[in-house]
Amino acid sequence: ALAPISLVAGLAVAGVVDGVLAALPSSHGADDSAAPIRALVKWPNDVYLEGRKVAGVLVEASTGLDGPPLVVVGVGLNVLGDCFPPELGASATSLALAGGRELEREPICAALIAAIVHFADDFAARGLAPFLAELAERDFLRGRAVEVAGQPGTAEGFDQAGCLLVRAP
Repeated sequence: ALAPISLVAGLAVAGVVDGVLAALPSSHGADDSAAPIRALVKWPNDVYLEGRKVAGVLVEASTGLDGPPLVVVGVGLNVLGDCFPPELGASATSLALAGGRELEREPICAALIAAIVHFADDFAARGLAPFLAELAERDFLRGRAVEVAGQPGTAEGFDQAGCLLVRAP
């Protein structure tokens, strides 16, 4: 039941990324008609911005003998990086490269913690169902070619349990 928490945390991260970028001074001058940048969630645990990875989410769960399960959510968000090693250059990005050159990490970290706690509490109370519509809207893989266990297919979204749906060719 905890497996989809990485998707839920990804939604929280995507929302924070969108909020940070929306708060930046417009690089479009007086033209506010440009569509806002929107972070997308890539199953099972990444966040993408303009086709490149900006964040990753890792979740570990432990069942204690003397208490309830413990879940640790780790987030790596590229904030200020402005260059990446050649092997990552085409596939990675940062908030700085998206226009946030003068960002401070601490407020972003505080926003991430608050968003993840809020989303995790909602997930604990209501499960994945309330998140499925936003996951569908932010689905990076939908319609893309994927390979699962050596078999090609097309990503078709998520099921009620957060599993990736793949249509065979």
